[in-house]
This record gives sequence, structure tokens and C-alpha cells, in this order.
Amino acid sequence: MSLDNFFVSAASSKKKKGGRRGVANASIAAKTTKTLWLKILNREKFDSMTRRMAAAEQRISDLEDVTTRNTPRMEDMEKTIKRTLERLDSLENQSRRQNIKIMGLKEGIEGRETAAFFEAWIPKVLGLQQTRIKIERAHRTGPPAGRSN
Repeated sequence: MSLDNFFVSAASSKKKKGGRRGVANASIAAKTTKTLWLKILNREKFDSMTRRMAAAEQRISDLEDVTTRNTPRMEDMEKTIKRTLERLDSLENQSRRQNIKIMGLKEGIEGRETAAFFEAWIPKVLGLQQTRIKIERAHRTGPPAGRSN
């Protein structure tokens, strides 16, 4: 039985015997009852949707709060990872190279161009016929172990 038939049969069972007036009143009563039920059902649906919407908005708000708190931490972690990867790359490159460790030079003797100084200095000290060599990188390390500045 459809919703319309339900309301009409309920209203018609209440009508008085005989006459059009009873049928008209029953029809109006059925329509009124149906309208009221539809309003109630729509109100319940609306309230349900409102509760669901509020819950969804709360979840979104909570996620935005977590994201806002975590964004600076993520940026710091990304910077740390980048620095660590650069350092790892540098260490790997140093371990692959043919390194020379020179000890005993006074600090500052190489001047501002450390690589250029050693390109000229090494052949001269070793007595090589080749007057120039190619130095990719040159840098000072800290003081010897056991001695501090």
C-alpha cells in the first residue's frame, strides 16, 4: 500500500455515512495528515543531515588542526634530510677519491685558493716533471687528535 492510499483509507474509515461532504472532509483530512507526516519525515531527514554535516565539519577541522601543527615539523624534517643527504654525498665522494693527507703545513700558507696552491706546490715538493696537476677539492680538517685550539 502506498503512502497516499494509506492516508486516504485512514481518513475514509473515519468519514460519516452518506454524502459528499464526508468524502471531502476525509480527503482534506488525508491530505492534511499526509502533509504533517511528510513534514515530520523531512524534519527528521534534515536533522539527520545536519548532524552528519556537523560531524564531517568537525573531522575536517580536526584534520586541518593536525596539518597545521605538523607542517612546520615536516619542513624541519625535510631540511634535516636534505642536509643529511648532502653530507652523505660528500662523505661518499671523499671515500671514492684518491685522497692525499698532508700534515705539518702551517695554517694560512695556502692563502685563499687552497686548490690552486696545492696544484703548484705538490709537483714542486715531489720533484715531478709535470709542473701542474689537477686538484678537484682541497680543505683543511680540524687540529690533530688529542690537540685542541
